[in-house]
Amino acid sequence: MQLSNVPACDLMKLVTVEMTYLRLFLKEEVTGILLHEIGHAFNPDKQKMEGEFAADNFAKEKGFSTWIISGLESGLKQNLMGFEKETIRQRIEKLNGK
Repeated sequence: MQLSNVPACDLMKLVTVEMTYLRLFLKEEVTGILLHEIGHAFNPDKQKMEGEFAADNFAKEKGFSTWIISGLESGLKQNLMGFEKETIRQRIEKLNGK
């Protein structure tokens, strides 16, 4: 199905993920990543780092903070696009309650 063929409405939120990236992570990390992305859909008013923190918190509330941290560290170690050192540090600190 082409995305352009899907009717849009104000209540609909779209979550997208890079499937190539997901193959680089453990299945628990992938679950954490998907929960994080769903967290963005539940917090559309939050932007930039505030949005990242809110999305991380959504995954944390579902019991996946360890796997979000693990995935962040893995993405950083693999030099993946979107995994910047300072941003990752801030997100991990926030997940750890610092």
